[in-house]
Amino acid sequence: MKNITPEVVYEHLEHIAEVDVVEGASYRQEAFEAITDEMVSSDWQEAICTRLNQANQELALTNVSSEESY
Repeated sequence: MKNITPEVVYEHLEHIAEVDVVEGASYRQEAFEAITDEMVSSDWQEAICTRLNQANQELALTNVSSEESY
């Protein structure tokens, strides 16, 4: 994982709905890296997974216009 702590990844996911699509994708990538990094504790991995799942569920409920592809 990059030089980002699990705490920062977790915090980024808290604010994922407030950033643009590109930055949100970057936050999701950070989360994926954290949950697959064996150096990150299982407690942090579980917390990050939970928050990422919540963010993904919120994204699934978002309406998009015909010009948007995300």
